[in-house]
Amino acid sequence: GALRNLLLAAPNHGGLVRHHSSWLLRLSRTNAADLELVVELFERYEEHDMLAGLLEPRNDRLSFRLEASYLKALFNSGRFRACAARWARKRELLGFDGELALYGAACSAGWEAQGPGSEGMRRLEAAFEEPGRGVVAARLLLAVSAHRLDAERYERVLASLEKWGAARFSDHLGFWRTLARTGNKSGAIRLAQEFPQSPVCAGEAIQSAQFYTELGSRDLALQVLSRSCQAFGDSPFLWIAYAHLLIEAGAWEELRRVALPEVAQAEGDAA
Repeated sequence: GALRNLLLAAPNHGGLVRHHSSWLLRLSRTNAADLELVVELFERYEEHDMLAGLLEPRNDRLSFRLEASYLKALFNSGRFRACAARWARKRELLGFDGELALYGAACSAGWEAQGPGSEGMRRLEAAFEEPGRGVVAARLLLAVSAHRLDAERYERVLASLEKWGAARFSDHLGFWRTLARTGNKSGAIRLAQEFPQSPVCAGEAIQSAQFYTELGSRDLALQVLSRSCQAFGDSPFLWIAYAHLLIEAGAWEELRRVALPEVAQAEGDAA
């Protein structure tokens, strides 16, 4: 019913998953089939932290399908050390799967000694050049490059994803953050402002605003949220984020003009 409808929905319904996460977590305790559906939902909407938290208490009795999801969730939530330990423990079960073997290499590359000659990095770079595995390897390389603050490698891999038509907003956002973390904040903001695509959902708008806020550019964050509230006004999380930022800025007139009625409704919906 509702779970399958969410799986068929467009990606910008991810807010519904967060909104109903407590209900989904209760539902996942009922039987294995419901658990796998909830896991599939969290994967679809990239709720990696929630997925890892869901499977953590069950990690000694996971099926192959759930074990694979757990490994990916650990990696995608940035828990490289835990991911590497899990891979070492479950390698015999998971190692025959080519994609999971790449995740194992990426876990190692993210945690092992920082050097271009690391075994995990060599495996990822080799897979990056192979037809059929390039996109998966590229996404893993982006995550490892961000973790290592390797902006040069990140930019090279991102360019390939662009060439293949597979780059996502989050991939570009990761590059801007990596640039900023390596000291090039002005370059990161310039690239973000020049990016030709507007956010396609409330989640992307919030991520973009968070990026600007992290770099101390609250006015740019407010511009993003103001525009996006017009496009995705049905998202309670977007209105709440906008209101909180207006409060921080002391923009009381704007808050009274557009936010208060929406926030009152949004906080009721999100409760």
